[in-house]
Amino acid sequence: MPTFTTRKNKIVLTDYNYRRDIENRLFMAELSILEVDVLQEIINGSLKTTLTTLADNLEIAPSKLRPILDKLAKSGLFQIQGDGVLVDKEMRKYYEAHIIKFDDDFRPDMEYLQGLLSKAPIHALPSWYAIPRSSDNIFNSIIEKFLFTPKIYERYLQDLVFDNPIISSIAKQVFAAPDYKISASALIEKFGLTREQFEEYMLFLEFSLVCCLRYVKTNDVWEEVVTPFHEWHEFLLFVQNTHPVAIQDVTPITAVYEKEFGFLNELNAFVKKLLKKGISFTNAPKDLLEVALLLEIAKQEKQKIVASVYTEDWLKKTRADQAIILYRQSLNRLIANEQFTSFSEKDLREVEKSLKNFAHGKWVYFEDYIKGCLAAVGSVLPTSLVNRGKRWKYSTPNYNEDERQFIKLITCEYLMQAGMVATGYHQDKLCLCLTPFGRLSLG
Repeated sequence: MPTFTTRKNKIVLTDYNYRRDIENRLFMAELSILEVDVLQEIINGSLKTTLTTLADNLEIAPSKLRPILDKLAKSGLFQIQGDGVLVDKEMRKYYEAHIIKFDDDFRPDMEYLQGLLSKAPIHALPSWYAIPRSSDNIFNSIIEKFLFTPKIYERYLQDLVFDNPIISSIAKQVFAAPDYKISASALIEKFGLTREQFEEYMLFLEFSLVCCLRYVKTNDVWEEVVTPFHEWHEFLLFVQNTHPVAIQDVTPITAVYEKEFGFLNELNAFVKKLLKKGISFTNAPKDLLEVALLLEIAKQEKQKIVASVYTEDWLKKTRADQAIILYRQSLNRLIANEQFTSFSEKDLREVEKSLKNFAHGKWVYFEDYIKGCLAAVGSVLPTSLVNRGKRWKYSTPNYNEDERQFIKLITCEYLMQAGMVATGYHQDKLCLCLTPFGRLSLG
């Protein structure tokens, strides 16, 4: 058995009795639904039972049960003595940890991973995962180093380089599969593997924190399938299922501004008039006035709004330069906004980053965008792997109304006015898209 190495860790399966696990996986992969039922009955039952009792509990004929017991006895879990079935206590404990894979609610999750790691000698784990030997909690150290946030884990996966290219290819197939799930039989056939080779590769991939095996009941048989670990699988499905879908029929969309830099065009027309004649404060459009005063390209004299010394210079600038200047004022505008005093520059940048989720430049509904938005704004913490009792989960936002309104302010007002986002309405629903200038500036 070769040692599989990566740039990030060095898993040495021979550091423990991995052959036992391989043999067990080979054994379990061949079990029928009825054989699994018998195995579960033995594991969950008394250390001493009889063939007759098992047959009664399983509601099958003893003559049908006997050949199944003969097959299962090869596992070393129990011995058959006449009609008696004597279960080995230590082997039962071993199989208890494996038979759960056949449970309908089994999750190959962090709890499963922790159990997997417990098989290896504790002194080997710091070498396997390049973590300090002084670590108080090796499992938590592994989570912090490799799994704590999506960004950390994605970087880890990107940096993985296996000595064996087939292992890399298996991982790529899993992450490219529909819903990130692929059958073991498909992988075995594609790469021309023996069942034993496949099980060895999968054991290594599990220890490498990449993907794992589980059993799914399909057409009255148990089928081995490969998925990412449960928490990452759930997060990938969340991202996939909440990714904003582009609006197909855009002809009914009523855009707030028909042309690119529409707000800036109106702003320039407004201040150009001021060069000729001031206007009453009460007659000035509120949104244009706010921005003009902020940029100091207009000023207030008593009850009138007039041009400033900077107005002509402003009008000489290109639309792109004007847009960048206005964009750079976003933080000052936010600070001056009394409704959103609890939000900061960090929140502003988080919203900007989230727009990359639909960088294709097509129209999407605002509600669809916010469903898949992962911006850590307000009280929402950055997405990370959090422990909730025995369960772990990559946290995803649940925005309150203030946070939703803040995101709307940044995307549909500040960035829209800076020409980076276009907004409109489709069937009375707010929609938006990144403009070419926005994709260039925020991308």
